[in-house]
Order: sequence, then structure tokens, then C-alpha cells
Amino acid sequence: MDTLDVFKLAKQVNEESLSGSISEELLLKQNVLYGASETIGRFTRLKSNGEFAEGCFQDGKFIVEKTLSSPSIQ
Repeated sequence: MDTLDVFKLAKQVNEESLSGSISEELLLKQNVLYGASETIGRFTRLKSNGEFAEGCFQDGKFIVEKTLSSPSIQ
């Protein structure tokens, strides 16, 4: 049975989070990242296409209230 060093894993996740490498890796795999917004009661959403928005969750869905940046149109 393998053992897991929780403190080592937490340190690694923290370092990768601070460097941005974990976010980059997740976005490259088409994941959507959510975080706390500076606006109380709101969240931010970052999509792999570069769309960055602020909003809230309603019935399990993210409702965009403000687009903070959108993907470049080429």
C-alpha cells in the first residue's frame, strides 16, 4: 500500500499555484478555473479561451454578471 505525504503534496500544490504552472496546466487541458472575486458574494471564472468573467452561481450554473476580459478576435 502506498502512503501519501500530505504536507509534501500541500507544499507542492502551493508552490505550483503561486508560480501559475498549475493554472496553466489545467487551462491547457480545457478546464475552467473559478476563484473568489474582490466583490463580496461573487466569483471569477477563467476559461481556456481566455475569457475572464465575474458572476455568481444559480441553480448550479455560473451566471456572468461582468466580463472582465474576452478572447482576442483574430
